[in-house]
Amino acid sequence: MLRSLVGSEMCIRDRAVRAFIAQVRQLAPDAAQATAAQLARVATLLEALGQRRDLFSSEAFAVVPGRPTSIYRLAEDIDGGYALYLSLGDPGKAQPPHDHTTWAIIAGVNGNERNEVYARASTQDPLRDTLTHVRRVDVGPGGSIVLGTGDVHTIEPVSYTHLRAHETPEH
Repeated sequence: MLRSLVGSEMCIRDRAVRAFIAQVRQLAPDAAQATAAQLARVATLLEALGQRRDLFSSEAFAVVPGRPTSIYRLAEDIDGGYALYLSLGDPGKAQPPHDHTTWAIIAGVNGNERNEVYARASTQDPLRDTLTHVRRVDVGPGGSIVLGTGDVHTIEPVSYTHLRAHETPEH
């Protein structure tokens, strides 16, 4: 019975993900040129998808034992337009400062992920760039953060599951 429930959940989730990506394409037809206003609307859609906890059960998605994080690809355009991932993390899986080389929207499904966002002052040597703290954003269920191509952030999870939508870096 569990197998059929997970299979049914997968079909419902696949339809919901396809519908989300179709809506994103309508709101931001050119992923590489998406505006802040378009991304804010996409964030609202992603928050709503994240509220559908029935689509992201622990039976279908779990952190792999012995690894602090697991990432599941839910959708990715062949042409490099849009991608959607589900990421799960255990407590203590902090990430050092990084950017995504493209815009990214992170919306909470459960738990909490603390994002510290920094401005980068570039130098001739990228290894010597300086970071200045700009803001803190806690992403939990119903919340999100929109990161631009140049935004640098760290994450400090308690325990979380989140969705991440973005333009694929190869695009």
